[in-house]
Amino acid sequence: MSMDTQAAHDDPHLRADLLTLWRLQSPDLIADTHSSRLYRVWRADGSSAILKQLKPEGHHERAGFAYLAWREGHG
Repeated sequence: MSMDTQAAHDDPHLRADLLTLWRLQSPDLIADTHSSRLYRVWRADGSSAILKQLKPEGHHERAGFAYLAWREGHG
């Protein structure tokens, strides 16, 4: 298990399977809101990204998923 994977397991709220699925590393919690948690992460190509993990209170935001898919993730 890598250090980055271990860091994900140290955060009880972060789904480590998301990091594996999207090949993300070094999650750093940057915001914890009423509806979600935002993490700065690093992609395999070295670029940074934001991972937004919804809380149960944030599921109203799911309607935006189709829009993001339509925009190929740019929105």
